[in-house]
Amino acid sequence: EYPVMSIGGFLGMGPDHYTLPWKKLKYVVARHGFVVDLDKETLAKAPKHDRGNEPVYDATYGMMINEYYGLGR
Repeated sequence: EYPVMSIGGFLGMGPDHYTLPWKKLKYVVARHGFVVDLDKETLAKAPKHDRGNEPVYDATYGMMINEYYGLGR
């Protein structure tokens, strides 16, 4: 229900996982994938989790993610 972006780590160990609202993703055909327009400061303060410690992806969590990224409820 939510896209999750993984950043950091080495050889799959220790990356942070960031849940994003679908509205923040843009598919770019030339890149054959999604692009997210975020600055480093926004991402540094964004809600994140590590593998095995995932949040409960429910409506309340979704609202919190949308609010963080300025998309309202």
